[in-house]
Amino acid sequence: MSNIANIATFLNGRVSKLKTESKHGLEAQELVDAALVAIHQNPSLQACAPQSVYISLKRAATLGLHPGTRGGCHLVPFRKRDGTWEAQLIIGYQGAISLCTRSGQVKTIRARVVKSSDKFEVMMGTDEKIIHEPAFEDGQTVAVYAVAELGNGVQQFEVMTFKQVEDIRKGSKAGKSGPWTQHFDEMAKKTVVLRLAKYLPVNFDYDQDFDTPSGYSSASPELIDVSPDVVEKKVLTVAKSTTTQEELRQKIFAENEEVLPAYIRNEAPVDK
Repeated sequence: MSNIANIATFLNGRVSKLKTESKHGLEAQELVDAALVAIHQNPSLQACAPQSVYISLKRAATLGLHPGTRGGCHLVPFRKRDGTWEAQLIIGYQGAISLCTRSGQVKTIRARVVKSSDKFEVMMGTDEKIIHEPAFEDGQTVAVYAVAELGNGVQQFEVMTFKQVEDIRKGSKAGKSGPWTQHFDEMAKKTVVLRLAKYLPVNFDYDQDFDTPSGYSSASPELIDVSPDVVEKKVLTVAKSTTTQEELRQKIFAENEEVLPAYIRNEAPVDK
């Protein structure tokens, strides 16, 4: 049996458990199906331990975020020094916005990238504002900003220069591949949204699950490669998580139960 089939069997055998974790109307079987689609498209995910994929899905369920084509979060394969692969959950740009707006205290958040050909002015002081007139021409990214509107109508914004974003990218475990190289502007917008979130009335740990995998420090030598999925776009409402990924990891390994499929699929997963 291929590892794709092993992962499918493992996940399908735990659909009922995912149901107890799923928030905001997310269907457990949809989470599993989304994971299998991502796995078929990414050879590195196909090599990941089934337990790590399940733990990532359980984290997604507790956050109320849908992985893959419906956006919000992504299954990312990390290769460890011993050559084995492990899936981790990484929250995307739209997922970050969802986490900020779920409580209702923040009405909306929008992020924009500033190109070198744009007219861009930032006014600071007692009457702070941003003036941005896009030229809609190709150009180098020079800045990025995010604006949040609070429930009382007050607006709060944060601006980051290209260099500030680059410093974040260089310190990232995924800074040399995946979205940072293929979708820099989207990653820059996520970065400034997270910076803005520090000043907003939100209740989530914005450092967790956004970049460095749980259980590894930013200076850890254990991770030597990364191949993240392409960032997808769609906002979903989310719920606050009360279970850390490491706690989930310990729980699933402690269960040590027999793996049985919930049902037999019409089309069995195939090797690539």
